Amino acid sequence: MEKNKGIVLKTYLPQKCKIVVLDNEIGKIVVVPNRQDISYGACIMYSIREQHNCSFIYDIELIDSPLCLGKDDILFVHHILELCYYFIPAQSSVSPLFNLLILLYESRHVFEDSVVKKLFLFKFFTTLGFYPEGQRFQTPYFHILASTSIDNLIGLTIDLKVEQELDFWLLHCISLHPCINNFKTVSFLHNNRAV
Repeated sequence: MEKNKGIVLKTYLPQKCKIVVLDNEIGKIVVVPNRQDISYGACIMYSIREQHNCSFIYDIELIDSPLCLGKDDILFVHHILELCYYFIPAQSSVSPLFNLLILLYESRHVFEDSVVKKLFLFKFFTTLGFYPEGQRFQTPYFHILASTSIDNLIGLTIDLKVEQELDFWLLHCISLHPCINNFKTVSFLHNNRAV
């Protein structure tokens, strides 16, 4: 039997026996694991079964952890996971977004620059189909960024004015979420704003 692959977005362990996982095939799901040593942000492989309207995962294998990336910028890692938790709809197919997130684990060395992190966040929102409204954000440059693969964006150099507009673009996207008051990591964008 082929195993599922997922990223742990939130854990309620040990108080509650459940975690929130972004599954490569199913999307964001709440599951009950058969072990308690699963950390926030872990990339895992597992088997899943439904029983009494509840999803249980077992045969859990740890594939990777964002610890290496987290030691450089734990706030960025938490920010990405928090955005996934709040912005990704439950049980919707998000394979392109999952593949984008896997870059955090496979290419962690490229995420040392704050501009690359912002471009990653930009791709996160555009992959979800989330764009802020308003003419200010409908420039040709943003359309080019949206249509360019993340691999090509990583080496991109942008000037200060564009970075400032990107900051506003990202903050505007986040500010539109109805649960914005529950967000704990928005300070990542405020701390890394272009001046």
